[in-house]
Amino acid sequence: MRILNEYPGRHHYWDEFEKTDYFCPECGAKDVWEEAGPGDYYVGADFVCISCGSDWTMQGPGVSKEQNMIGKIEQLKSGVTKAPTTKRGG
Repeated sequence: MRILNEYPGRHHYWDEFEKTDYFCPECGAKDVWEEAGPGDYYVGADFVCISCGSDWTMQGPGVSKEQNMIGKIEQLKSGVTKAPTTKRGG
């Protein structure tokens, strides 16, 4: 699913997430999505559980407090990609 990753007032990027068969390490739900592609060079792809709001990389789990990750979770839950309000990032 294509997800808008927006930094309000600055720019936006598009991310792709794919539904997985993984269980969430925080709540055990099978509502885990994985960022498509290689992800960050140092930590790999992002994973997110839309049931409890946890996100993690290979560095370990945590409950997301970053506004852009919260926006991604909302889009994955609703199945609707938001429209950008900023210019595309370079």
